[in-house]
Amino acid sequence: MMKDVSMDDHNRTCCNQERFANIEAEIAQLKARMDSKREDIHSINNELAQDRQQQTELLERVTKVTVLLEESGKQRSANNEKLVNLEDKIDALQTELSTNKNDVVELTSSLNSFRNTMLALIPIISILVGVILHFF
Repeated sequence: MMKDVSMDDHNRTCCNQERFANIEAEIAQLKARMDSKREDIHSINNELAQDRQQQTELLERVTKVTVLLEESGKQRSANNEKLVNLEDKIDALQTELSTNKNDVVELTSSLNSFRNTMLALIPIISILVGVILHFF
C-alpha cells in the first residue's frame, strides 16, 4: 500500500508538473500576445499622432486659403468699384469727345463759311481798291 500511495504522489507530482508546464506555456503565450498588443497600441498611437499632425497642417492650410479667399474677395470688390469708376470716366470722356467732335464740325463749318465769305469779298475789295487808287 505504501507503494500505491507513493505512486499516487508521484502521479500527482507529474500531473502537477505538467499542469505547471502548461500554465507556464500559457503565461508565455499570454505575455507574447500582450507584447504584440502593446506594439499594436504603440503603433496605433503613433498613427493617431501623425493623423493629428496632418489634421493640424491641413487646418492651417485651410485657414490660409480662407484668408486668401477673403482677401481676394475684398480685392475683387475694390477692383469692381475701380472698374465702375473707370467705366463712368470712359462714359464721361466719350461724351466729351462727342461734344468736341460736334464743336470741331461746327468750327470747320464756320471756317468754311468765313473762307467762302472772304473769297466772295476778294473781287469786291479788288474793285474798291482799284476805284480808290484810280481816284487818288
